[in-house]
Amino acid sequence: MTAHDPPWLHVIPEGGALPVDLLLPATGTTHVARLDGREMADTDAVFRSFYDGLRLPDHFGWNWNALSDCLRDLHWLPADHRVLIVDAADAPSRTIPTTGRCSSGPC
Repeated sequence: MTAHDPPWLHVIPEGGALPVDLLLPATGTTHVARLDGREMADTDAVFRSFYDGLRLPDHFGWNWNALSDCLRDLHWLPADHRVLIVDAADAPSRTIPTTGRCSSGPC
């Protein structure tokens, strides 16, 4: 398996490891963002973590659709490759309501 073959999403248990050559390509620029799920206690904190960590564009709409759009189309992030690491990725799922609504309205 090369670094560019699927899977592009790797879930690593706490204390686990993944070889760096699967994450980082041999050439080109790579943007690496590391987020902490424990800091995502509510929906707004999730958006803030992604906004700060990935340097989302100023036109980010602070809702789930906007986050999805930014993650699907990464042309706004000037890099050949991107790596997103979320420590304790399951932590937000325990604290964020599943109502589909944000504090500022529907998500």
